[in-house]
Amino acid sequence: KMKAFATILLALAHPTEADSSFCPFAGIDPPETQLPEGHAPVPFGSTKGIHGGLLMCPHLKASPDPGQKTQKGCTCKSSCGATLDIGKSKCDWCYTENNCGHYSILRFAHYDFCVYPEDKDYEAKTWQEKHSETWAKVIADKTPGKYPNFVGIFAESVETTFTNMREEMPAGRVKYIHSIGSMCQFKTKIASDSPFTGMLEANAQVTGMMRLGGALPLDKNGVVPGIGWKFYRTGHVSADFVSLWKLSGKGASFDFFAVNQSNHIPPPSDILTKVGANKFGQASNCATAVGLSDLCQYSQDGAESTNPVFPFKLLFVPQFHLPDSPTSQEGVMARLASIKKGTTVYKMLSLSSPKSEWKFLGDIVTDSECTTSSYGDNKLFFRHQLFEDDLKLRPEWINEMDATDCYPKAPTSVAPASCAEEKASEF
Repeated sequence: KMKAFATILLALAHPTEADSSFCPFAGIDPPETQLPEGHAPVPFGSTKGIHGGLLMCPHLKASPDPGQKTQKGCTCKSSCGATLDIGKSKCDWCYTENNCGHYSILRFAHYDFCVYPEDKDYEAKTWQEKHSETWAKVIADKTPGKYPNFVGIFAESVETTFTNMREEMPAGRVKYIHSIGSMCQFKTKIASDSPFTGMLEANAQVTGMMRLGGALPLDKNGVVPGIGWKFYRTGHVSADFVSLWKLSGKGASFDFFAVNQSNHIPPPSDILTKVGANKFGQASNCATAVGLSDLCQYSQDGAESTNPVFPFKLLFVPQFHLPDSPTSQEGVMARLASIKKGTTVYKMLSLSSPKSEWKFLGDIVTDSECTTSSYGDNKLFFRHQLFEDDLKLRPEWINEMDATDCYPKAPTSVAPASCAEEKASEF
């Protein structure tokens, strides 16, 4: 590991030795399986590179999404991705056409930071159209994905997790965590006494999709469960959020429904999860929570709430269980696939504020069987909302929260500077 790290520094410090400066992982000579997913060792002295028409960073080798643009309005000629040498892997960037954007003295090429605005033509559709079209893609190919080398997440932009306004991941992006999941359609009827607006309005009949899967590969203790939630809305981008059990490098159980899940989780307690949470700290000062205010901004039919009322926290309490006996990754997915349509899998509870009491909000009932999905694992995107967005609208919550309610910093409505606010920089 020290040799690999030293090689990276050498490549960055002496770019003239070779075209290895085009990729921070160039020149590393351990087995390829030790490199992050999508990277390949590039020996010093290689003549390949942008001068030869090839990109030295294989995670930038995919063709860009059609019409992919940048902050400065440049047109991308590569797909977008993050690297250690430009912005310390915080922001996605691409090589640009016509010498547009910034100039890299390490890469001898022009680049700029990528932006992912919503597809307005697509979002203008009804929620039923978008939901139906997505589910058709989900079930078209049930081949599951795979867990890549977790190390790769440190060379991927976490901010894109919060700022991508599209319904799919950018070209070339990899799910380094929650890499394999089971997709299910579900319905819920929101309680008649709900004080919230938008998707959580009293008596609302809501339809969505959830993706159930382990944050990390299965271990001897079982799965580290997590869920991505997606609600399509007429005329607007989907309302997405995620829930977890906790940040843990160890599984909870082979029964996916053995533990509660929430959009707020305890701070990390071991080195691995602290490192992971700190990576998310590039985008949020409260990496252990995601916001819910967008969920309550619009109803499923697209009606706007000008003064959104949203919960501080949601809790999902299992109402269904699967066997806890040891099994394989394929076995976990097969067990999830056995869930029948019409099964109540979770009871959803809410906290209106940090010091309020839990109240019943609705039952999560499957509206289809659950299935593995190539599209779900490799392309479908679940946006995270900054918890700081919620605190900007509810600043009084800050004084009601405990210091440990956020990590890596105490609760604040101020998020780290975004990629749009960052200046271009290289090591």
